[in-house]
Amino acid sequence: MKDEEIKINKDELLAMQLMESMDEASDEALVSLDDEGCAHACKDLMDMEMALAKELHPIDSEAMLREFHARRRKRIAGRVLYAFAAAAAVACLVLVVFGGRHEEAVQPVVASIDYIYKAEAKTDIKPPSEQTVGDGNEMVLLKAPYGKTRTLFLPDGSEVMLNAGSRIAYPKRFAGDRRVVSLWGEAFFKVTKNAHRPFVVRSGSVNTTVLGTQFSVRHYANEVPKVVLLEGKVMLSDSLERNRVVMKPGQSATLAESGGFALTDEPDMERTLSWTSGYQYYDDITLERMLEEVGRWYNVDVICLNQSARKSRVHFYVPNGQTIEKTVEMINRLDVAHVTLEKNRIVVR
Repeated sequence: MKDEEIKINKDELLAMQLMESMDEASDEALVSLDDEGCAHACKDLMDMEMALAKELHPIDSEAMLREFHARRRKRIAGRVLYAFAAAAAVACLVLVVFGGRHEEAVQPVVASIDYIYKAEAKTDIKPPSEQTVGDGNEMVLLKAPYGKTRTLFLPDGSEVMLNAGSRIAYPKRFAGDRRVVSLWGEAFFKVTKNAHRPFVVRSGSVNTTVLGTQFSVRHYANEVPKVVLLEGKVMLSDSLERNRVVMKPGQSATLAESGGFALTDEPDMERTLSWTSGYQYYDDITLERMLEEVGRWYNVDVICLNQSARKSRVHFYVPNGQTIEKTVEMINRLDVAHVTLEKNRIVVR
């Protein structure tokens, strides 16, 4: 028989390749052994190899076959085990999703967000009904934009500077024996003197009564009202007029738990009223307290993911007109935490 007359079919060619490199055979090649033609070709090749080599050294064909099938079963078993594990995972997911038809579904535990400051909802506040005056004298409600102060003049010529996001309600003209305004937030007043018509600022449960002086009133949610007197005299009283106190320049006053007022000397008036001079100055204050003020100024959420940095004490200066992006950049220069602005939220890491 001539060489050119020898025809090798596909099964025989694959069998020859497998027999030559059985240890490196691919998974696809091993799977092809399930083909009947390839299996027969392998058997024929093994028979010829044994016939040619039996005089040189004995070959245990059964041991070779057992080793081959053991290796193949191991690979197939691995695939089956992987497939079974995947199927089991899917089955568990199906049970979790659909198995609660007769029982209450298990809700995932979601960690609560740790807010240093929660932004105020952007809704308008109507002046309280008790401030409405008759004779067609309408009330005016003005608000300072977030991130800026706003200065206005009242009908009597008194000057008011509102801190960012703060609101004031007052009548278009002062009638009666008192000049009454209502405040939400923080404001600095320069009141025009009028000995016959006291000027009253209603803020929460505190009424601040003056004739003509300069002072600030601060009252935010979750804070007790605070009054700081720069010059002149003011009298404080609660909303029921049960407790009264007269302040002197350089003092601050807050409501005490007993219902009265706590008077203290304000050690750094410049720092306390710095926002009225075009900047905010924080001297030896905790990062947490400073970020609360920054969040209020821009009306953005401040979220803390770094508990160890909250009590770090800082010194910080912010111009009133500065953008929030620039302020975040400056906070990072303090090197006490990594602060980012994400979707209009300040995040501390």
